[in-house]
Amino acid sequence: MKAPSTAPTSAIIDLNHLRRGDIYRATTSTGPITGEYLGIEAPHGDRSILLRHPAGTESIALCSVTSIQLAAA
Repeated sequence: MKAPSTAPTSAIIDLNHLRRGDIYRATTSTGPITGEYLGIEAPHGDRSILLRHPAGTESIALCSVTSIQLAAA
């Protein structure tokens, strides 16, 4: 039996390197979001990261994050 040749639809993002208070740029399917990392929440069982920026705080579902990087100071 052959293994499926299609890749999973969402990558697993390693959150171990994120530090509260640092500024990160998260790239999602709808575009980039830059903000201060506040932590993680799990509303209704879906894990999301919280990024605060001047317009407010974004709760970004991990399934929509394609990459996350420390923003340049």
